[in-house]
Amino acid sequence: MTTKLLSLLISMFWAFLSYSQTNQTITNIDQSIQNIKNELHSYKKVEKINTNEGSRFVFFKDDELRLITVKSIELNSEKNVEWYYLNGQIVYSETNWFDSKTKNSSYNEKCYFKNGHLIAWLNPQKEFVDNSSDEFKKMDEDLSIYCSKIKHEALK
Repeated sequence: MTTKLLSLLISMFWAFLSYSQTNQTITNIDQSIQNIKNELHSYKKVEKINTNEGSRFVFFKDDELRLITVKSIELNSEKNVEWYYLNGQIVYSETNWFDSKTKNSSYNEKCYFKNGHLIAWLNPQKEFVDNSSDEFKKMDEDLSIYCSKIKHEALK
């Protein structure tokens, strides 16, 4: 009985510690993103695509990639995605869908990364997706591939 209780307490401690570290990482990332947004006017902006169907812009601080913005315009909606980078690594992305007529947001999701991998995902219902779920693992895999691709295209 004592061994089981001790094991349970140790497991709860590690889960709490992991949760606390993730929360602190998210807080640090949010602060870094706010700093990038505050300094955006001083960054070099490079137009990659700019048509009636959408746009892609890349922002650099000195020679370091900081932000990729992607806008896709469809018949009834507009999709905006922002990809934020620090020290050459993706740290955050946010996706927003808007109704073209009302300009109201119809979808928003946020993804936090560490070392190129998803560590937290806030879904459109404003709930964090369980990082042990198959859905989370699939999203991590898909985003890791796409983040690499979009970064490569941005640096061309």
